[in-house]
Amino acid sequence: MTQTAVTRAMLMLVAMLAAAAVAFGCLVNPPPATRGGVAADDAAARGATLFESHCAGCHTEQDAVQYLRTAPNLDGGRRSLSALLEGHGDSSAGEDTAIVDYLVARARD
Repeated sequence: MTQTAVTRAMLMLVAMLAAAAVAFGCLVNPPPATRGGVAADDAAARGATLFESHCAGCHTEQDAVQYLRTAPNLDGGRRSLSALLEGHGDSSAGEDTAIVDYLVARARD
């Protein structure tokens, strides 16, 4: 083999090892799940805070989660709860979505 061929082979080997290291790193430590560009943990914390400030004065989280769990399925429960929140309370549409997302995640636990 000529020196150029050996150099190319070494560069290819280094590139493959680097790609394997990156792939392994992603498998071992995946990026956090996101929804709308917000980390799932942040979205859950926001939903919990919004539930506390807009809903907890009259409703318990446990009752809301139980409502979702008794729905025929979570998607139907999500739609029903979203429709209920549209005309109920003083939260915005975006806040309603965050509250519903939080409660649906809790119902899945």
